[in-house]
Amino acid sequence: MKADTIKLIFTYAIALIVIVGGGAVLYATRLDPPESNSQNLSLVLAGFIGAAIQFVFNRETQNQTARQVTNATAAGVASQTDPG
Repeated sequence: MKADTIKLIFTYAIALIVIVGGGAVLYATRLDPPESNSQNLSLVLAGFIGAAIQFVFNRETQNQTARQVTNATAAGVASQTDPG
């Protein structure tokens, strides 16, 4: 396995843990009484879940952009060096 593949799997695993774990905690605290102050916890957890989702999608967008730039650059170099 390449290092990039390992990093990708590790990143997605951590994001999945944050998203699923945060969702489970949000679900578990949904019926807490108002004096338990779980509303503030819910806001913080929702922020972490949103940040994890944004990080994963932002990273994938950057990877796709980098692949497109690499392919376009390779195609440009190939057309410049083609003697035909």
